[in-house]
Amino acid sequence: MEQLNKKRKHRRYTVTGSADLKYERQGQNQLIHALITDVSLSGIGLYLDGPLEDTIDVSLNITFISSDGSIKTDAINGRIVYSRKFKDVYFTGIQFHKEINIINQPSLYEHLDAISLLDK
Repeated sequence: MEQLNKKRKHRRYTVTGSADLKYERQGQNQLIHALITDVSLSGIGLYLDGPLEDTIDVSLNITFISSDGSIKTDAINGRIVYSRKFKDVYFTGIQFHKEINIINQPSLYEHLDAISLLDK
């Protein structure tokens, strides 16, 4: 695990929240609700009830409890890069197409920034 962390570009932070994933399968729009395990500027880890194939592009609406205690939502696009079964759920990793930033995901960016300051 230590070796994997050395390869990561950004630190991951535990975030309390959920995400709605939208994607297309066989010409049909699909929607899945997932729980967040962690978030970094470049990706997100989620728990899902079922598997999704690697390399699927998804749109995410991420709803989370911010550092001030309020519920906030931001949207971002990404690609599934990892999905493995763990007991009765699937741990899924998504790499964002573009990193979280203050312009496009202001609430999530500010939340991760606040967490990182507490972690120093």
